[in-house]
Amino acid sequence: MPPDPLIEALKRPECYGFPGAAVEFLQTHISYVFLVGERVYKVKKPVSLGFLDYSTLSLRHQYCALEVELNRRLNPEVYLGVAPITRSESGEIRIRGHGEVVEYAVEMRRLPQDRMLDRLLEAGAVDEQTIREIADLIAGFHQRCEAGPSVARHGTPDAIERTVRDTLEALRGHCGDSLADPTAVLSFPLHEHLSASLLGFIAKRRNLLEKRAAGGRVREGHGDLHASNLCVLTLPVLASPIVTACVFEDLRRRIVAFDCIEFNPAFRCCDVASDLAFLAMDLDFRGFRDLSSALLRRYVESSKDPELLLLVDFYKQHRAAIRGLVHALKAADPRLDDNDRKSSLSVAREYQCLAASYTLRPALVLMCGLPGSGKSFLARTLARPFDAAHVQSDVVRKQLLGLPPTSRTKGEESERWYGPEMTQRTYAALEERARQHLEDGRLTIVDATFPRKKWREPFAAAAAELNAPLLVVHCLAPEEVIRQRMLRRKTDSAEPSDADFDVYLKSRERFEPPEEIPASRLITADSRSPIDFIRGQLLDRWIEQDHLNR
Repeated sequence: MPPDPLIEALKRPECYGFPGAAVEFLQTHISYVFLVGERVYKVKKPVSLGFLDYSTLSLRHQYCALEVELNRRLNPEVYLGVAPITRSESGEIRIRGHGEVVEYAVEMRRLPQDRMLDRLLEAGAVDEQTIREIADLIAGFHQRCEAGPSVARHGTPDAIERTVRDTLEALRGHCGDSLADPTAVLSFPLHEHLSASLLGFIAKRRNLLEKRAAGGRVREGHGDLHASNLCVLTLPVLASPIVTACVFEDLRRRIVAFDCIEFNPAFRCCDVASDLAFLAMDLDFRGFRDLSSALLRRYVESSKDPELLLLVDFYKQHRAAIRGLVHALKAADPRLDDNDRKSSLSVAREYQCLAASYTLRPALVLMCGLPGSGKSFLARTLARPFDAAHVQSDVVRKQLLGLPPTSRTKGEESERWYGPEMTQRTYAALEERARQHLEDGRLTIVDATFPRKKWREPFAAAAAELNAPLLVVHCLAPEEVIRQRMLRRKTDSAEPSDADFDVYLKSRERFEPPEEIPASRLITADSRSPIDFIRGQLLDRWIEQDHLNR
């Protein structure tokens, strides 16, 4: 698509009266964002997506004003107002200039990017105390939020069902027979599972949902509470150059929440459990389930609402599905470049996997294949969106020997470490740990060569005993790929495996493919197969086996 002249003009600092400032440009599926010095200007895209309508200048103006009004409930010092964007007779584009108003922007004070919660999580700089403070902020905000009949009507079972059906209908347009389809975000079996799970919960818990709507638990909240919309400020940060103009009403306030949903009241007028579940789900997605649990515990303490815990997985599932839909819509934007499109598509798929994980019974997954076939890398990647337990044979073997995971064999030690007796102990320990994780309710991925049918059979028996679906991922790779991986492994000090190319060749002679595993439980993972495709196959098989075993 040709560039939009207005957007290109807004990338120039002179449009803002800051000729020396750099302009950073970002975009979402519904907004253009310009970071200019100490200011942020957000321009709404002229789109109509069913759940929002920014198609006319008048509507965009209306929603800019509403966004400022709603967000000032949390931080009046950040949201400065609505800035008209003008075009002069000579064609110059200016913020708050003279001439015809051609667009509007929400004007905000700029918050430090390195203090955003998502960045802090990535840096490992978020502790449980910070999460408790966030929970207290949200609980206090919800207590102040408007309730009453006009708000509560959005939280009735019928209204929730309409919203869920709208989400499911929108997602159907992003379905494919499998994730081999490069444009598909979820498969039809996954869509059917989400539909049955979400709609089934509403039918089952209808009385509880009605009770909470009547009892004031539905509030006009935030609607988009996730880590990217929270900033953790400290007093030294407030003195930094980027926020010197930002005079906060209360310097003791450390947490700033922003970017409340304005375009659809049904998204922000919801049960407080739904508002909170968005952030809890986002922490889950980022791999911080312990912090997610801490958030829920503290909020329940602060709000005196233990009933919320009966609803939170339902709302997490719905919020994950919505978040996946948002990234799917972004991926479909023709203005994105190929890298951003692929990234958005991959993230959308991960969110749908997370949504499924909240209601599927834990399964046992065996990673099976020759050394160097990619089992461990694939196991780690598959585990992420499901919070799966990853039990790795190389690590367990070293633990049984009382050694660090990265210890390497020398000479005769190899026979003791990898002889029949030690191998028997290792597989027995793997089975024991797999049982423990399954009983704790976690998807469990056991990462080992499993070169013989006799090593796989006890795990199949354990899965049957625990009524857990059993799935086997058979990893394959060309010999030259394995050779190169083995060469790189020698220089990787963090690698727990001792296998080299000679070990691979010996293992290949004795390896028994998992031919006893039915096709409905077997996934073949070629090294050239996209990760999303393998994960999609695993999820579809998991759903099928979960339904059969109920």
